[in-house]
Amino acid sequence: MKLNLTWLAVALLLAGPAHAAYEIQTAKGFEQTSHIYTGDTIREVGSINSFQTNGEIIVSVESAHASEVFDTVKQLDVQLVLSIDRSSDTKMVVINAGDKDLLDVQQTLQSLPGVTQVSLSAKQQDRAQ
Repeated sequence: MKLNLTWLAVALLLAGPAHAAYEIQTAKGFEQTSHIYTGDTIREVGSINSFQTNGEIIVSVESAHASEVFDTVKQLDVQLVLSIDRSSDTKMVVINAGDKDLLDVQQTLQSLPGVTQVSLSAKQQDRAQ
């Protein structure tokens, strides 16, 4: 459990702006992408830090709108991993998107009312060379 919370903290530190553009590692280096799946090595455009996705997405949402996030998680057929109160009016929700396109799920969640941040979670962090 401690390791999982450590990775969640790393993911929150890596979290960028709500609509970050990503590059995926290919045989030619990093290239901009519109699809990301579990296990892909990615980085935010302009960053030298890359990380491997673990399929989890971290969502910050106003508590008053949390039920809309939970309903959407069911509709998207993704798994709710964790939901905790960050403060009296904010929840952190972690979902596992499985084999779904992480960017599609991220964009859907970002469009919900009360959602303040949606971040892809990191499996491991590397430094680009």
